[in-house]
Amino acid sequence: MYRYSNCIGWIGISEYVAWAPIDQLAVDVTYNAEKDVVRLNGSPKMTMKINKGMAYICLPHDGHKSLKHIDKATSYKKAVIKIEI
Repeated sequence: MYRYSNCIGWIGISEYVAWAPIDQLAVDVTYNAEKDVVRLNGSPKMTMKINKGMAYICLPHDGHKSLKHIDKATSYKKAVIKIEI
């Protein structure tokens, strides 16, 4: 079903990212194959702080989302590279 892994790199300042296995999340908006995106809802199992210059890889079974406003509003730039699997 999911065709890509995402490699996400931060160009700007820090941001928090929430993560949970997708089998522990509920689907809000069904998978869009053209955009390779699905909207999920649930509680994160882990929150990570990603700083400028860092990158992380999300596999198809990784539910992840940006949490831009944990302590205060932030601005950032990021690069998302889709890797077909």
